[in-house]
Amino acid sequence: MSTFDKAKDTKVRSIIANVGENGKFFSVTFLNSKGDEREMNCRLGVKKHLVGGTRTYPTEAIGVYDCQVKGYRCFYPHKVLRVNGQSV
Repeated sequence: MSTFDKAKDTKVRSIIANVGENGKFFSVTFLNSKGDEREMNCRLGVKKHLVGGTRTYPTEAIGVYDCQVKGYRCFYPHKVLRVNGQSV
């Protein structure tokens, strides 16, 4: 990860922590693993459907609950394009 990516990573994590505080819904647009742009409406901190055990996604990724597919998803902060419509 380059210095630019680390700076973006920190910025995106900060923005998401602020907009997603207290379980608020937010939208995020990012590049998925295939390179396609994906938009997701999601929340942080949802625990209802967890079954226990260990985290199944990498520690670099941000885990959220996707409200459209009603399941947990993750994305990498350095691949985020927009949060709540605002470019990052």
